[in-house]
Amino acid sequence: MEQQAWTQELDVRRPARWLQGPRDIARFLLDPVAELIQRAHQRDASGVSLISRSARGDWVCALGPANNREVLTRPAVFSMTPNPYPFEIRPGSALQRLNQAVVYVDGEAHKRQRACIAPAMHPTFLSDQMALVADEIVALSETWRPGSVVDLSCAMRGLSLRISQRSLFGRPKETGEGALCELLEAYVQSLSSPGVFSLPFDLPLSPVRTLYQRAERVERTVRALLAERRMSAPGSDLMSVLLHAGSSPSGPVASDEDVVGNLVVLFLASHETVCQALIWGAFLLAQHPHITADLRDELDAALGPRPPTHADLPKLPLLERVAKEVLRICSPIVYMMRVARQGAELSGRALRPGTRVVWSPFMTQRLPELYSHPNRFDPSRWERVTPVPYAYLPFGAGPHACIGGAFATGELMIVLAVLVQRLGLEAIEGAEIDRKVHLTLSTRRPIQLRIKHRADRQRAASVRGNVREIIDLP
Repeated sequence: MEQQAWTQELDVRRPARWLQGPRDIARFLLDPVAELIQRAHQRDASGVSLISRSARGDWVCALGPANNREVLTRPAVFSMTPNPYPFEIRPGSALQRLNQAVVYVDGEAHKRQRACIAPAMHPTFLSDQMALVADEIVALSETWRPGSVVDLSCAMRGLSLRISQRSLFGRPKETGEGALCELLEAYVQSLSSPGVFSLPFDLPLSPVRTLYQRAERVERTVRALLAERRMSAPGSDLMSVLLHAGSSPSGPVASDEDVVGNLVVLFLASHETVCQALIWGAFLLAQHPHITADLRDELDAALGPRPPTHADLPKLPLLERVAKEVLRICSPIVYMMRVARQGAELSGRALRPGTRVVWSPFMTQRLPELYSHPNRFDPSRWERVTPVPYAYLPFGAGPHACIGGAFATGELMIVLAVLVQRLGLEAIEGAEIDRKVHLTLSTRRPIQLRIKHRADRQRAASVRGNVREIIDLP
């Protein structure tokens, strides 16, 4: 009966709901967290539910480790797509070229591009980059004075931007790399604009037209920067690594298009996602003084006043558990998509070719059958819990698992460690904190924290807002 009902619901002979489909998608995109929570509560044994059906194609939601495994490990059935949008990308456009980067392609193209990026994740490179992270967060912490109130969201965004800028391009000049990062931020904002999905038409002043224009500016600026960089001595930044991969006679060959597209992807991974993890991590520690105190004791005993290095991180088990719990309870990536090919079936349910399959790290890591008290920030759970495969995946899994996961985790650990070593943090009593998803899990208003001396007593604040729907707070 269940299979029959599902088949009827997706029956292509039924009249298309021309307006209902876009409305369903827009509702999901406007608050995917609420939609995912509702679907998790109402899911049947399959964990698969319909989001939208229209003449442009179906969207379905797939929850749980078993569905994650199917979707993430069978690229021949559930593929990445160079076109995640409900409109045909203009052939020959910058948007089309940028959407050929490593996260959008499968097969040999994916393997080749991933191999080009791999040298950037070598332990020696990571060690140098973690030193850069420590340098930047120490400098930022020295500007914060006890008694002051800081805009945590703005501060972490600026910190993450500086780290990404230096990691990707080296130390920025007054123009060039700095201007590029501003363009990249604007492009990232357009990528997941609800208007792009609910009004998928390339018209003047439309969100789709803005996306095209920003893609063109980004590509033009990166290409100019590449031409300039080729005239200078090689550096240790990611741009130099990718350029070397493109010119090495013994290594994988990367075209200029590969370099441009992957620099954009790496910016997204190293800035936007890590930025939100830093914000949520600092807020969670501010709201859990006993965890902060225990973490400070560990850091003092192991490091004294010096910031951690990359080599120190494996020796700091509580810091590692804190980072894992931040990424579990506030996974920056709320959902991602794959596209079903001909003959795709998921949990016994046939999918029409072209169906968009939504899977969610955020929701998987909150399923109560996998994690007891899932809304509770509890780093100690990692002393007793070993998740089943595909139950903990803040960096994805399978062939497309994020190649920069170690970088992101290391950056999160070092930033939180330095803040705890040097300062006390408190949320503002009565602050209103509402979630928002715009590509990543963020907040509608900036989170503010009061800075205290590290020796001062730290207390949790009573905050308002729908953040309480996803995190248990005092």
